[in-house]
Amino acid sequence: MAISFANTKGKAQSNKVDTYAYKDGDNVVRLVGGVLPRYVYWVKGTNNKDIPIECLAFNRENEKFDNKGLFVTNSNKFFENKTIITESLRNDDYDKFDDKTTGKVGIKQYIWNELNVSSNYGTAYNVPTLYNLYSIYGNKDLNPEKTKGYDFGVEYLGLSAIYFDTKIDDMIDYDSNVSKYGNIRGTSNLKGYELGYKKAVIEDIFLNQVITL
Repeated sequence: MAISFANTKGKAQSNKVDTYAYKDGDNVVRLVGGVLPRYVYWVKGTNNKDIPIECLAFNRENEKFDNKGLFVTNSNKFFENKTIITESLRNDDYDKFDDKTTGKVGIKQYIWNELNVSSNYGTAYNVPTLYNLYSIYGNKDLNPEKTKGYDFGVEYLGLSAIYFDTKIDDMIDYDSNVSKYGNIRGTSNLKGYELGYKKAVIEDIFLNQVITL
């Protein structure tokens, strides 16, 4: 089946869309009904008939969750401002997920002129997005990701190199086998290096380039 996207149009949809199927031989384009789409795209089929295509849909009014958060940060400088220690703490209160407290601590040490080394350790709690939960690719049974990780870095005159190691329990990822989002069982480990360069071009404007290995 040939579909032309040359004159594709999109518009907001205020009411639910019925199930719609367009068949051309053995090929079928189908819009699953009973959903409230953000946008419906109309494309021309081989018989010049408008076909509504919508794949990213959920009802934003009925499908939602609330989150209240409280966080504090602190920074201290020692030894003529050459040693900087930062701490942060965050508490999140969810109506659909467990409440969680997370935090981060870091240290930066200037050694000579602009040469400095740094290290950070932190935890995080990442809940699924509305899209992860309620789109047609969504999964209402998703669990939040629980993350902990650390990094070491060195920086001099805008050049930086960082090693990072992050462990994620119940990592959320798209499962192409079932065309839905799901949690990866167990612990996923993401680690590698980041090489970066940052330079002030003019006042308040910076050139910043980062490569992850």
